[in-house]
Amino acid sequence: MSENPNITVTDDDPIRVWDEVVCIQKKMNQSLGKQVLDSILTLKDTQYIFDQNYLELTTHLKRFQDKKFVKELQYDKSEMPRTVIHRDTSKYLFNYLSAARALFYHTFSFMKKYEGTPFDTQCTNEVKQRIPRGINEFIRILRNLLVHQTIPRNSLQFTLGNVSTKKITWNTTLVLDITDSKRTSDIWNEESWEYIQTHYSSSDIDIKKFCDDYHQIITEYYSWFFSALKAYHANDLKEYEELKNEYELKASEYNRRQNQYHHQKK
Repeated sequence: MSENPNITVTDDDPIRVWDEVVCIQKKMNQSLGKQVLDSILTLKDTQYIFDQNYLELTTHLKRFQDKKFVKELQYDKSEMPRTVIHRDTSKYLFNYLSAARALFYHTFSFMKKYEGTPFDTQCTNEVKQRIPRGINEFIRILRNLLVHQTIPRNSLQFTLGNVSTKKITWNTTLVLDITDSKRTSDIWNEESWEYIQTHYSSSDIDIKKFCDDYHQIITEYYSWFFSALKAYHANDLKEYEELKNEYELKASEYNRRQNQYHHQKK
């Protein structure tokens, strides 16, 4: 609705409306709904870093599906290309695992304010159902191994697909030293060791497989998590949206009165 042009706007009118705008904005910024949305955005920043590191790792691994690139590697007998591949693979894996654990710790810190609430209980139950403890422990221990002890060797392995069509399937695997019992007992706990034995037939751990599996699990969990969090704070978010709408209307009124006031002065 437009302002009545016959109404005279006094000097105090825009100032009064502006004070109301500032008051509403203060309530909006201090509302619990705004705090919830800000905290969600912050946690989503960490998830974005996790997603980007996954993308960089998988983009790197896709190179080994290129037939021309594979053929060049087969015939290149020098050590340098393999050294570069090993280092790049280690770099991307290191970043991916670090981002995965950062997301875990940031979520753990995020959930402290919900300790003892129904949402806390709901999340605990969902984690048990959605995130298998075996792969979670495997990721945690592997990350700690890379950060605190050593970078395991990774190797490139050719696997012939259909011999008749001479199709080559190229897999990149991370070879872990899991054959030595003493070393195994020092590094892997029961859950992670069971995961390794269940999903891999040898000491060659396929990087792409466990990264794809884990990324899908985590993506699905956080899709549920943010939806459930918004549902838990439905009333707070509704209050924030009402304040936001009130702020926009009052700011629009201020602009109209300001324009009308200046028009009168002409």
